[in-house]
Amino acid sequence: MAELARALDGYTAAMPRVAIAIETSSRPSSVAISVDGAAPELVSLDPERSHARDLVPLLADLMAKASAQPEDIERIVVGTGPGSYTGLRVGCSTALGLSLGLKARDASRLLGIPSFEALALRALAPGERAAVLRNAFGGNLYLAAYGRSAGGLIEFQAPTCVAAADACQILEAESVWLADEGALKVIGDLVPKPREVRSVEPDAAALLSVSMLDAGQPSERVGPDAIKPLYLRPFDVKLRRR
Repeated sequence: MAELARALDGYTAAMPRVAIAIETSSRPSSVAISVDGAAPELVSLDPERSHARDLVPLLADLMAKASAQPEDIERIVVGTGPGSYTGLRVGCSTALGLSLGLKARDASRLLGIPSFEALALRALAPGERAAVLRNAFGGNLYLAAYGRSAGGLIEFQAPTCVAAADACQILEAESVWLADEGALKVIGDLVPKPREVRSVEPDAAALLSVSMLDAGQPSERVGPDAIKPLYLRPFDVKLRRR
């Protein structure tokens, strides 16, 4: 088991002036802002509208409401998935573009965090654990398992993409599932339903909460090289008939 969250002690001194987050792994996508460590303010996009066109204007509106300037941004967080290929590409490229545009003085201000972690942190109370599952299409599931500790999260199963039949062992071990309707349809009757199913979507405010659990994030999550979508499912290539 990998401990994902550290103690909060000593974090205040490293609190960013302004932190923003972008979550585009599923619809509705969302953006969030936190000023001086305050609770994040979240805005969700209209599910029918374009990610690329609306992300930056929404962030600009949040910044204006907070009376914050671009130079105040000290942390940019993006959800790396797993999830929608298109959404993740847009979210990651937007975060990278903002970082370049702001000419960030410190690459450590740019963080890529798995969306499933933020989802689990939002949905679970301390002492609870659950499987997170989403429809990966083609009879596959995106799957992970986490527990909520006093300081944050414990990862029992890192995000992966598996055939529904191969998910049974993990799912049978968890009495709570954080699942979307598509994933439940993929599972069907392969595994008896758990004690509780919670419908929770990733959001940008939860991403900020994960990023602020500790001032020092693992190196693989920090900087431009960390802003890579979790493409866990192989691309399906279809040949066109001529």
